[in-house]
Amino acid sequence: MLTCDCGASFQVPDARPGQEVSCPECHQAIKVPAQVVIPPRTSGLALASLVLALVGAFTVIGTLAAIAVGLAAFVHVARNRGRFKGFALASAGIVCGLLFTALALFGFFSGDLFGLGAKMRELSLASLEDASASPDDDLAHRGCSLKRPSELWRKVRNNRSEEPAVADLQLTRDLVLLNARRHAYLDVVVAKSSTALPLEIYANTLSKELQPRKARSAAAMGVEEEVDQFGNPREPDRPEVEPTVVSARALDPIPGQQAELEGREIVLDARRGGQPWRFVTWVYRRRDAQALLGQDKVDAYVVRAYTPLRRWEENKDELYEALKGFRVGTGP
Repeated sequence: MLTCDCGASFQVPDARPGQEVSCPECHQAIKVPAQVVIPPRTSGLALASLVLALVGAFTVIGTLAAIAVGLAAFVHVARNRGRFKGFALASAGIVCGLLFTALALFGFFSGDLFGLGAKMRELSLASLEDASASPDDDLAHRGCSLKRPSELWRKVRNNRSEEPAVADLQLTRDLVLLNARRHAYLDVVVAKSSTALPLEIYANTLSKELQPRKARSAAAMGVEEEVDQFGNPREPDRPEVEPTVVSARALDPIPGQQAELEGREIVLDARRGGQPWRFVTWVYRRRDAQALLGQDKVDAYVVRAYTPLRRWEENKDELYEALKGFRVGTGP
């Protein structure tokens, strides 16, 4: 569209920039001006889509937002061709959003993502270890010893981990070992067992230890209180689901300092810290305990190995090897 000095406006569709044309009203020569081409701008929606996908990676909400904004960018650029560009950025945002959403959901439902969760947990648990301490130092005065399956089993500092799921179970243990790589524990305590109780019954009573501590006693011990779904402390007379007995069996006897020791194994599943754990407990007591006269209690050696249930299959052999390393007496 050209406008002459006389005020007439007219179109010259075949004219080229720089060519002179005549005004149809006053016949004055007018030079056709060069066209000014404005380059298209990058769509802000397309750029926002890619940024959301990268910044919100693995958050699901951020990646889903990236997909939605990317689709909106496609529509916006398509409706404004020549003015906006950004198909490539929008495509990248949508693809990254879909990819990160799928990976995040996989990680949430599988409990881990490419081993990153396990690695972070391993580093966190490793900070609880006392690498310079020898487990034998804790058990020698109790008349027993423990051979570790590997150097990966290390003593927990002060014989108590800070892992909320199991910290309260370790309060009275003489020794607590941790394999941070496998997320597995082994602890030992020399307790007193009533001579009036058969070993089978005594072993079964140990399952009560695995129930979450009641609110009042937990607070008194400095352990985080168990709360219900509303955030209120659980009532002392309302414990969580009781542990489930998976199996129980007699163990082969082992030598003791004064008499042969009979053994009992009990395998329990208990929910701790919001996830199921498996506990394998071996209990040893002198075989003639019930026949002893004038003694109400005798030493009972309780060795317990445990790990989250989802890691049981991969840790099972290692845990049993650790249990087999227990000996009464300080020799090998």
